[in-house]
Amino acid sequence: MRATCLLLLLGLAACGGETATQEPEDSRPCRVQPVDMRGVPLPLKEITWAQEIWISYLSDEHIGQGFRYPRSRDEALAKARDLCRRVHAGADIGTLARRWSNGDFGLADGLCVAPEPSHRTKPDERDVTLSRTAVGDLTPLIEWRGGFWFARRITEREGRRLDAKLRKALKLRARARVIHIHHAGAAPRRHEFDRFPKEKAVAKAWAIIRELEREGGPSFPEMSRQHNNDAGARERDGLLTTIDPISKQKTEWIRWNDRNFSRQLLEVILETGTPGRVHPEPVISGQGVDVVYVLERRSD
Repeated sequence: MRATCLLLLLGLAACGGETATQEPEDSRPCRVQPVDMRGVPLPLKEITWAQEIWISYLSDEHIGQGFRYPRSRDEALAKARDLCRRVHAGADIGTLARRWSNGDFGLADGLCVAPEPSHRTKPDERDVTLSRTAVGDLTPLIEWRGGFWFARRITEREGRRLDAKLRKALKLRARARVIHIHHAGAAPRRHEFDRFPKEKAVAKAWAIIRELEREGGPSFPEMSRQHNNDAGARERDGLLTTIDPISKQKTEWIRWNDRNFSRQLLEVILETGTPGRVHPEPVISGQGVDVVYVLERRSD
């Protein structure tokens, strides 16, 4: 009898990277679950629409597969499980996807269409998981492409609506000036800021904003030349530049799918910031703290 119980416990421990005995009952829907790839009917003919949240981590093995956020595997797992629990508790997955997902279409409430054309005969764990999930249901939490992923399967009609939202968002572009303030823990790491805490960076950003808003105060280019920790932007008086994804040429126009900037910064530049004005509060992200001045915004 004791041997049978021992074997049962060992079997439970072998299922996935986490053991059920380590977690309270209400957290089990957000355990990382392995995907059984056997018995998948090929080719996958049905297109599935979903809203996904994918939390990636730095991984040399998966460096070419999607956006790599500068966090460890354990940090990614903790964030993914927290978001999963919030969705199971009633939070809107689209809202959380816009804020946190590292998927390509987080800006469109986490839109996901699977399988990719090349995956019809060689589906991966995400494709199979979605194909086994009923419309309206949440998938299990799985480890996928160097990150942790889950989704809510939606109808084609819902998916088409989000696709239209995505296409509209991708037409937006804007120019902006930014004063970047780096600090310890911000990515990428800069050794000269190892002893400069995040709290001081935030306080410095607020002080810069107050100076810029003061009547007769310094101009944004002047403050950028004094305080910008981004050497390239400092030389351009804070003007942001990037590489256009289509022409592959350097440009001042920033778009939603630009991976050089944090989601928080893109939201201000392309959505919430008022053109012609300094944004009234600092933009805080994993890359540091930014003071933002939106110059202009257009839609192609």
